[in-house]
Amino acid sequence: MAASLTRGSEMYERAPTENEYYSSIRDIFRVIWKRLWVIVLVAALFTGAAAGIGYLQKPVYDASAQLLVGQKQIKDPKGSVLSPSDVQGLQQLTQTMTVAVDSKPIAEQVIKNLHLRMSPQQLLDNLKAEQVQSTQFIQLDYRGTNPERARDIVNAFADVSAKRITDSTAGGSLIVASVWERATTPVAPSSPRPLRNGALALGLGVMFGLGLVFLLEHADDSWRSVDDIERASGVPSFGVIPQFAVSGNKKGT
Repeated sequence: MAASLTRGSEMYERAPTENEYYSSIRDIFRVIWKRLWVIVLVAALFTGAAAGIGYLQKPVYDASAQLLVGQKQIKDPKGSVLSPSDVQGLQQLTQTMTVAVDSKPIAEQVIKNLHLRMSPQQLLDNLKAEQVQSTQFIQLDYRGTNPERARDIVNAFADVSAKRITDSTAGGSLIVASVWERATTPVAPSSPRPLRNGALALGLGVMFGLGLVFLLEHADDSWRSVDDIERASGVPSFGVIPQFAVSGNKKGT
């Protein structure tokens, strides 16, 4: 920290000396040590709140399945082999099929097959369908509070989607889709994550506690050193009376 000095009517700053530099570091640690209990208390409150919120939340499970989109004929009607551009076209077609998977007709068929008491939109709100980048795979993820039901729903989506895609034609080509990987029952919830949330809350609590400690120190206007007294009074000190203990036999004399 640079110190401000005056020379006549001019003010200038000089670089801190080595002793002043180490004194500043000691002051920082002194402030932290003085109100360490504030940091510990705030961190404990943040961690406790995160743990409490996580305890009150219902566990949520993610079940996943994969579809593979392909083409029955690898040669065009003239008998020539598909070119790399055809493969790229199939990947683009997979992107279109991904939109079809995440649609109301598919959801309605899933509800009918599983006899669910849900609206198609409620079902689609918990479904995530996306193309695996630069491939012909479609990743299906369903999120729910019941692991067995989440598994059954995402598998039903995969079965119904594969049949619908295979039954359809696009650009005169026969597109086929198959379930590449079926979902299994998730064994652990995907959320809440108490360890991760607790670690984040602990770090946030420590940072907030540090900020609060330095704010309290800044608001504390009590005198802590001879320099503080000289700055407040504008009068130089000529001596300091050190602290001393009074012996027991001199008390009351």
